[in-house]
Amino acid sequence: MKTSNMFLFLNSMLIIPLIGNLSSNEVHWGPGDYVIACCMLNVLGLVLYASNRYVTNIYFRYGLYALAFTIFLLFWAELAVGIF
Repeated sequence: MKTSNMFLFLNSMLIIPLIGNLSSNEVHWGPGDYVIACCMLNVLGLVLYASNRYVTNIYFRYGLYALAFTIFLLFWAELAVGIF
C-alpha cells in the first residue's frame, strides 16, 4: 500500500464519527476531538509505516504492530472515558 493511500484511509476513518455526530444527539465531538483523532491516527500510521519499512524480522514487526495498536487503543480509551 502506498504511503499516501494509507494516510488517506486512516484519515477517512474520521468520517464514521462525523456521520454519527451529524445524525445523532448521542455523539458530541467538537473540532478539537477531530484534530486529536487525526493526529493520533497519523502517528499510528507513521509507526506502522516505519516498522514496515525498517524492521526486517517479521515477528518483531508484528510485535510492534500489536504494541502500536494497543497503545493507540489505550490512549483512545483514556481520552474517551478516562479509565486511568
